[in-house]
Amino acid sequence: KMKMMFDTLTEKADILSTLVHDLVKLDKPIELKGISMRFTTDIIGSCGFGIECNSLTDENSEFYKHGQKLFGTTSKRPTIWTKIAKFLSLTSRQNHTFFFDLENFFRNVVTETLKYREDNKIVRKDFMHLMIQLKNKGKITEINSTDDDVYNKTVAEDVISFEELAGQVLLFFTAGFETSSTTISFCLLELTQHPDIQQKMREEARALWKKHGGKFTYEAVQEMTYIESVVKETLRMYPPLAILPRVCTKNYKVPNTEVIVEKGTTLKISVWGLHLDPEYFPDPYKFDPDRFSAENKHKINPHAYIPFGDGPRQCLGLRFALLESKLGLAMLLKDFNFSLHETTPYPPKYVVNNFIPTVEGGVLLKITKAD
Repeated sequence: KMKMMFDTLTEKADILSTLVHDLVKLDKPIELKGISMRFTTDIIGSCGFGIECNSLTDENSEFYKHGQKLFGTTSKRPTIWTKIAKFLSLTSRQNHTFFFDLENFFRNVVTETLKYREDNKIVRKDFMHLMIQLKNKGKITEINSTDDDVYNKTVAEDVISFEELAGQVLLFFTAGFETSSTTISFCLLELTQHPDIQQKMREEARALWKKHGGKFTYEAVQEMTYIESVVKETLRMYPPLAILPRVCTKNYKVPNTEVIVEKGTTLKISVWGLHLDPEYFPDPYKFDPDRFSAENKHKINPHAYIPFGDGPRQCLGLRFALLESKLGLAMLLKDFNFSLHETTPYPPKYVVNNFIPTVEGGVLLKITKAD
């Protein structure tokens, strides 16, 4: 289902490239995290909600501002997962005026989009369309279904409720907005320290651009094997979620101990702890994309590498986030060279109390046209 949305991704990637070209002319350092978030906002708004957010051309767009609020986590605000749980009505609501503003915004977007599409029998190639299919048909079929196929109900009861549908769309927004923008900005930060890796990515991007007729097609992105290895190594060193909450489904005795984890116990799994454990990743603080090469990736314990979680609760936007990150990086590296600005610390210093790893002061880089 990813291929059906790809034209939207390339359209936004072209706008991203134009924006960076314009910024480079100003000969000033550029804060990459904000630009990455605007890029991913436009993609997720279009692919998830069927809405043109125009964040790349207007940083004051409503979608971008609410996305910033959603991830602007501090010690005084509920974590992103608490927010989503509340949106799905899975936990009791507390008096968080901050969250109700976000809840009302996203709920209204979903309500208005659903009503407009159902009233006008609109079929559009996006995530919302797939959710409408699931709601009315009980399953997801081909995206090219006719309007009657989609909107004529064939199940007695909705397979998913409106609350669940809205929550799934919000989760899709979560994966596409923050995961990809964080990955792109941390990847570019690392590339400033590894010009050889940056150049190798650029060469792969340019070769595929030429091979596919001066554009990045869906097939071209699938062929970005080295860029994918770099993205995966970035996700290892800078996982977008440092901790994964899980609930024990049955009593479990920890091997070689007398400790019993009782059914119903909430566990917090340290993703960073696993990813930086030398038992699983030798020399864990070394940025080494070759860990994920075709020759080496079989050595990685799949349960020790979990940037998107693991098991039945794994992030539903995993493949989409990878696609989005690879395309964005390829478009940028094809034309530009990235180096560290003197105000950006390396190794990075993190903002305290942010649930999503965030660099203090932002990721400020020097960008020049690449040879």
